[in-house]
Amino acid sequence: MAITSVVGAAIVAELAFRAALFSGIPPMKRYRVPELYAYVESDDYWKLYFMLDGKYKPARTPHPLLGWVGDFDRRTYVHVEYARIEDKQPVLLYGDSFASCAVAPKDCFQGILNTDPEFSTKHFLLNYGVGGYGVDQIFLLYQESIGHYSHPFVIVSMLTDDLDRSVLSVRTGQKPFYQLVGDRLVLSGVPIDPSPESFFSKHRPRITSYLLRMFIYSDAFQVWVHSEGPPWRIKNHFRTEPLRMRSRIEQINQHIILEVIRDLRRRELDFVFVIFHPPWALAVHHDWRDEFLVRLLEANDVPYLSSKLIVKRHAERHQARIEDYYLPDNGHPNAHQNRIIADELKRYLLARAPRTTRQADSSVAATELVVTAR
Repeated sequence: MAITSVVGAAIVAELAFRAALFSGIPPMKRYRVPELYAYVESDDYWKLYFMLDGKYKPARTPHPLLGWVGDFDRRTYVHVEYARIEDKQPVLLYGDSFASCAVAPKDCFQGILNTDPEFSTKHFLLNYGVGGYGVDQIFLLYQESIGHYSHPFVIVSMLTDDLDRSVLSVRTGQKPFYQLVGDRLVLSGVPIDPSPESFFSKHRPRITSYLLRMFIYSDAFQVWVHSEGPPWRIKNHFRTEPLRMRSRIEQINQHIILEVIRDLRRRELDFVFVIFHPPWALAVHHDWRDEFLVRLLEANDVPYLSSKLIVKRHAERHQARIEDYYLPDNGHPNAHQNRIIADELKRYLLARAPRTTRQADSSVAATELVVTAR
């Protein structure tokens, strides 16, 4: 009887909390925060973000493949500034908001480089960066757009956090994602539902108890789990879950990135990767996402630039703070950092001999890609 009463009370409390949480009444405002119930880069988080009326809304006319789009034709994928290439070599920059920038266009990569006399004499940069994209969407956009350009130089950029986005089916709005079937990438979640409301009504968060989730995600519980107190079974469950998620993130992204490399080499294109980092990553010694990307690119002899190394070296030379390179309100690179990265990109690109004046590197296209072990 006592157990029944406790279970019944718990169910009543849970139902009452849910009703209040989604009612929108003012006293519940402090609880209408998705991270109280789910890990930030998870489907549950972004489903709750929509249900709790988050600031950013899904695209009103979702793109059937990509979810949302940037500065390119949503049907042909041709960039809006395509006509400005004229007889210059197109330089295509792919990435997320760290590529598309959170500053004025004149302080973004296209604004900086296309007005640089040394760069713009023979090159024209088209910015294919789209805010919120994961590695999966970056790859899909590359696949759909690359065929429009003759002998482009390709810059594949990715924020370390983009790795987590590749396993999501939703981020603000519905998005495509890949699953591994055996050793093969299978595109899922497409075509995108043209109605965001319809999608979210059919795909609810997988949360059994919001009260329990709120307790589990509390700072006090997390401190307790990582202390000496809890039984090993509890400790093992909450410590291995992030590791299982990390393994899945690495496997999916490894396959996607190797596909990008393979296609670039098959087309015999000149390219460079850029690894962008959030401000907190510059203050830590170990970041498994950064280490994974560096290990994968170096194992496959892929040229890359690291914003972490570039910014830290610049800061040391000029006795600057890391905060001087980021926007204080959203953690994106400011105009100062963009110009430093743009200078490195220009230096790298101009140092490359034109493919017509050097050997075609025919062996590169057939090089076997290396799968790295964690």
